[in-house]
Amino acid sequence: SKKTRQSGDQKLAVHYERFGRLQSDMNMTVTALSPAHQRVVITLGGDFMQQYEIRTLQPQPTSMSSENGALRLEYTGVRPGAAFDVWLGLTPLLPGRSTQQISMDGAQSVAIGQFIYP
Repeated sequence: SKKTRQSGDQKLAVHYERFGRLQSDMNMTVTALSPAHQRVVITLGGDFMQQYEIRTLQPQPTSMSSENGALRLEYTGVRPGAAFDVWLGLTPLLPGRSTQQISMDGAQSVAIGQFIYP
């Protein structure tokens, strides 16, 4: 059930599992093409905060905040113009269909749909 969705401007890609099982570990990787400056801000929105518990997050962000039900991860010191990966180990908390909105400052967002079996 592995799938990859990419933004229309090709600056952001999300590698994820379309199907999962409640309380079973899942992986998600967000790949961002870092902008000309050394700062990347990735926002995990939509149903993300209600749907998942984050078990692992690599690399650790420089700062992290929650705003309007979305989680913002800020990374500094990123090599400009290079691909930058953020790996998340997740545990689904709710069964059913959910939609996550993954975005990066300066790029088009990516919407992904998942179904979690009970």
